[in-house]
Amino acid sequence: MSKGNDKSTVRCSFCGRSGKEVDSMIAGTEAYICNHCVEDANGIIRTDLQQLSQKRQRTYRSSLKPIQIKARLDEFVIGQDEAKKALAVAVYNHYKRISSMPGGSGAGGYGASGFGTGGFGTGGSGADEYGVNKTGGAG
Repeated sequence: MSKGNDKSTVRCSFCGRSGKEVDSMIAGTEAYICNHCVEDANGIIRTDLQQLSQKRQRTYRSSLKPIQIKARLDEFVIGQDEAKKALAVAVYNHYKRISSMPGGSGAGGYGASGFGTGGFGTGGSGADEYGVNKTGGAG
């Protein structure tokens, strides 16, 4: 407690507990908050941040498979089938990688395990959905 007020006259501005009823009281410019209210507020903030993180993770998660992405590209692009396949796989992997990150942070293509989640050269490209081998040719 600061500002020279004694414990008996100071009350928490949030819950009304006196300074004698709590372990610690933090003084603001015109208000006080006790350690109990700080702990409660911390719990609320932690819950809100977890919910926000989960919401962001769901936002990034792509429900489209590479074949569906390519089909959509087929509506706008004539020919260029190999390029559309490669782009569809890249988009799919991008969203898959983002959604597998803790908090959707996009930390360089590595998941919680520390191993690549399907970037270039890892063999997890998703190209097998098109029957494309790892060298890019039809297989």
